[in-house]
Amino acid sequence: MGAAIPSWLFGGSLKLGLGPITEVGYNHLGHTMSNTEALTLRQRPAGPDGLFVSWQTLSHADDPQ
Repeated sequence: MGAAIPSWLFGGSLKLGLGPITEVGYNHLGHTMSNTEALTLRQRPAGPDGLFVSWQTLSHADDPQ
């Protein structure tokens, strides 16, 4: 979300790129995670990541659990 990476975390250098994988966790854990909510909404509609995650917005957006 733009915050500086703490120096104690991987020497302050991360390769960012979570990809479209937040829908399932966000809907499962509830909508109380404001940063995850912002990221999820920003990357919708989420397409495939080229590996095993595909079209989570279609299958999980607004899922009541």
